[in-house]
Amino acid sequence: MKKAFYIRTKRAGRRIKCVRYQRPLPCDTGRARAAKMRHTKAAQRFINCKNTTEKLELLLFANFDSPLACFVTLTYDCIHLPRSKAAAKANMAKVNERMRCDKRKRGEPFPYVYTTEGAAQASTESIDVGADAWEVCPWKVKERWEELGEKPTEWANGEARLHHHAIMLLSDSDFDALRAAWPHGAVYISRIKVDDISSFERLASYMTKDSRAEKTKTGERAYTPSEGLVQPEVSGRWVEEYEDIVPPTGAVLISDTRDETQYSSYHQCSFILPKEAKLPEEYQSPYKARKRNK
Repeated sequence: MKKAFYIRTKRAGRRIKCVRYQRPLPCDTGRARAAKMRHTKAAQRFINCKNTTEKLELLLFANFDSPLACFVTLTYDCIHLPRSKAAAKANMAKVNERMRCDKRKRGEPFPYVYTTEGAAQASTESIDVGADAWEVCPWKVKERWEELGEKPTEWANGEARLHHHAIMLLSDSDFDALRAAWPHGAVYISRIKVDDISSFERLASYMTKDSRAEKTKTGERAYTPSEGLVQPEVSGRWVEEYEDIVPPTGAVLISDTRDETQYSSYHQCSFILPKEAKLPEEYQSPYKARKRNK
């Protein structure tokens, strides 16, 4: 008998998303087909991940789950403040290229993700982000996260001066090199607590706040990734009715949702694997991972 249940898995490093559902079959009645189609579409939405914040979170898990992961804030002084956001992005592209060349000489990759925020016009009322702990280390200011809720525009008291946030893999020796490559203002570097399972979720939410608040132009990307980043892998397999999604021992459960009807069943689950854990075969992709460009 043909297997009627299907499990799709999306893996980004230790971050796993799984969904088990029933696909429509030619022999199904109209009601059964409608119920299964509803669950199939829900599974596609869950795996495809159209949400910009979650896309970035998965990208961070796939590429920056390392002790070298750093959150970097680069600011401008009054003399070097760019006239436009495009000019600011050009400055960021130059420093990234310089760091990439330095790292390549040592045979090391230089993955990064950055975003550009703030206003292009300097004024006496604009906020200097160098004095704002929320801009430098957002995960340390618990009160601001609690006040945020569902209103991303409420976490700033005004328009900040142009600045950049980036997530990079940096060794201690790279700190001075990055500061030397940025002559426009201050550079703040903090190690990311990758053992805290909420770190990447919070950083992804923080770096996409302008996009969610509709402060970015139509068509403008919420963040800029480097080339060659490892992308989340999607795989699928047919399973027997008795087979279900079971997170491995030690995994941290993020969400678990079930929906059972007379004609169909649906189960979606998200979890984070413990470090150094061997990935069970059922969560591994049958495709070879693409190597990161250096």
